[in-house]
Amino acid sequence: MFYFKILCEIFKNLFYLFKLNKILNFNSNPDMSNDLNTDYIQRFYKHYQFINLFKSNLPNNKQSFFEIGPGGSLSNFYTAKYLGFNEYYAYDGIKHNVFGSYSKNLYQLIKKKFNFEIEPTKDLYFYKSLENLNNLKFNFIYSWGVLEHVDDLDKLFKFLRDTSEKNALHLHVVDTHPHGWSNFKDPYSIFKISKFIWKLMYSERYFINRFRESFYKNLLKKYNFEEIKFNVVEINKFIKSNYKNETLINEIDDKSLLSEKSSFLNEFKKLGDEDILKRRFILLFKKI
Repeated sequence: MFYFKILCEIFKNLFYLFKLNKILNFNSNPDMSNDLNTDYIQRFYKHYQFINLFKSNLPNNKQSFFEIGPGGSLSNFYTAKYLGFNEYYAYDGIKHNVFGSYSKNLYQLIKKKFNFEIEPTKDLYFYKSLENLNNLKFNFIYSWGVLEHVDDLDKLFKFLRDTSEKNALHLHVVDTHPHGWSNFKDPYSIFKISKFIWKLMYSERYFINRFRESFYKNLLKKYNFEEIKFNVVEINKFIKSNYKNETLINEIDDKSLLSEKSSFLNEFKKLGDEDILKRRFILLFKKI
């Protein structure tokens, strides 16, 4: 009976692995150089407008803007410059084609549409390893839809503590919804999958890490960051008016999706329903 249970567990996890591979088989080395269209370029201005909603919290010293996970676009280099920062630094664990003709074309389109002149590679620093940034200090740290894909959040938050100037502002939009699993009737069954199988699926694929908001809040306390309050209604109003069908801040999924919570792994089973079902939240904090 004991061995039968083990075999059942193996087959169950293999099924989950097959299911994940089937729906989440994406290219981990995308080239976005063909996406240079007007709508794409406007991302730069939307990010500028979004960050500007928090302008009262932005540091007086606008020396360095650090973005985690810019993807295949360096458009937020222009966001940083538009906000008045002197330097833009970016880190992304996935290899992207962000320089060459792509960078020049991006600049020309932004220059033409927004009448914004800034040399496309001046004060721009792109890194593929956090270790290369250890000796730097940042005044503003930003990400949108990135932290939920970071496997070792403890390591990242330690890095953020060590590289943040005193009173440096952090603004992170974290998307904790089930991503590709939202297409299934049981999207939160992701919390049933063993760590071993999840690691097999996750390795070098940058799928979500399954950590919930409560885990992030504990990291803020651990590394002595001070959380800052903000106007959720104002932020959601901006999202509604600028994006189609976009998830709102603190949006909660229907509780009926947790019908199988009793079979979750223990570490998730003990979490509150709202913590599990929250699809997106903002982390706004500073180093003290």
